[in-house]
Amino acid sequence: MPEITILMCTYNGSRFLEEQLISIENQTFKNWNIIVSDDKSIDKTVKILKEFQIKWGREKMQIVNGPGNGFSKNFLSLLCNSSSKSSYYAFADQDDIWDPNKLTKGIEFLSKEEPSNALLYCSRTKLIDTKNNVIGNSPLFSKKPSIFNALVQSIAGGNTMIFNRKTFEIVSRIGTNDKIVSHDWLIYLIVTSVSGKVNYDKWTSVFYRQHENNKIGNNMMFFSRIKRIFYFLRGDLKKWINQNLIILNKIDDQLSLEAKQAIKHLQIVRNYSWFEVIINLKKIKFYRQTYFGHIALIIGIIFKRL
Repeated sequence: MPEITILMCTYNGSRFLEEQLISIENQTFKNWNIIVSDDKSIDKTVKILKEFQIKWGREKMQIVNGPGNGFSKNFLSLLCNSSSKSSYYAFADQDDIWDPNKLTKGIEFLSKEEPSNALLYCSRTKLIDTKNNVIGNSPLFSKKPSIFNALVQSIAGGNTMIFNRKTFEIVSRIGTNDKIVSHDWLIYLIVTSVSGKVNYDKWTSVFYRQHENNKIGNNMMFFSRIKRIFYFLRGDLKKWINQNLIILNKIDDQLSLEAKQAIKHLQIVRNYSWFEVIINLKKIKFYRQTYFGHIALIIGIIFKRL
């Protein structure tokens, strides 16, 4: 039976951590181990982790010290510094609740594909409040995952992601020195840039907790959407894309022909005048997953925000 390594990052997460760990314990797929990187928590997080480590055993659960430089860097440090040799890997946030079949469903997809290719499984989420009441679902994306989407948008939260050894090895080459926008966007971008395969599942694999301490939040929440519009108008998307391009350059020898063409196409589109955007509208290959998101993208190209 294949083994999966769960990569969890924690920081002052004692409020909901136990529920998340119990949901991992209750997975129908049992051949898992977990590495937890704690970013210098000052609450009871480490105490809770050590209690579960005693319960599960050290061979099942490792606890390491995080870099203390934000959640994305913490996740990336787990990828780049782990000596794990598992077939599959999954990210885990400290405050969610996993559906019991999360790992089983993800591995069903991954195990059917060619393991020499970079593979990624991700899904929608159910949104819950601090009392575990369901308050909605994440947006449903129906357009095909591709590099032309990945360069301008991340489609799923890292808390839903499961990927194979090949993906792990490619991402590990990046190291921890570069600035990264988000670990989940990075994984999606890399898999699509090396002709990998992405399965975006419409099924909700995670109960994604919404609360005042969320670092990102879900983009269906009103204030989160307003924040993203502000970031977009301020030019942050352009800055984020540039940071992602720097990282892709580090694995240039593994980029597919399509990815290299997409990067060249991006430079051409960025130099369009507003008139050229209009007359070449059908030739622009980049897209976002929703109608209004794509309209915003075109506006961003016109006003040099891409």
